[in-house]
Amino acid sequence: RLQPESVTAQPSIAGYRPAVDGLRALAVIAVIVNHLEPSWWPMGYLGVDVFFVISGFVVTLSLLSRPLKSRRAFLLGFYSRRVRRLLPALLVTVVVVSLLGVMVMYPGSLERITSLQTGLTALIGGSNLFLLSQNSDYFGIRAELNLFLHTWSLGVEEQFYLLFPCLWLLSAGQRRRFLALLLLLCCTSGLFQAGLLKSSWGYNASFYLMPARFWELGFGAV
Repeated sequence: RLQPESVTAQPSIAGYRPAVDGLRALAVIAVIVNHLEPSWWPMGYLGVDVFFVISGFVVTLSLLSRPLKSRRAFLLGFYSRRVRRLLPALLVTVVVVSLLGVMVMYPGSLERITSLQTGLTALIGGSNLFLLSQNSDYFGIRAELNLFLHTWSLGVEEQFYLLFPCLWLLSAGQRRRFLALLLLLCCTSGLFQAGLLKSSWGYNASFYLMPARFWELGFGAV
């Protein structure tokens, strides 16, 4: 999803960095291996957290390279770019996997219904919220049978992308002001997640909610 950016405004800052793609590949491999056999890479699921940091880093490079002349043009340009990069591949994945799921999963089963519902909500960037509403434990057996469980992280990223350019506008394109705002929000997000983890009901919320994950994406942006 994080492909080379075509940038002319600040090539020294926002140019394509192969090392970042290499780190992203390691993060993805870690998650895949952990899902195949947890004993092979017990902490491999942390690759998702690493990927969040990388996403924050890369999207910030893209953001800083865009001229801040018209707010409307700036937001439309940012959002349209994210949609073009994410939606086509996501749509193909949801359609193909749904068709395969319908053929191999038992008709009327809870796993089949939940999987299809998760896929549909993934198309609007809300699968993490849907999984939270279902009280779905990411590490539970029931969740492993959900064909679109992995889309929760994309939902977090898309919700972050919805908010992120607005923070840049609030900072009026001033990098120091932007940095201060990011640090404040990262600290707030970390405290929010810690508070959720201390409650008896907040574990899933701390896992799926974007505000609880903002500090990871924000750290990459910082």
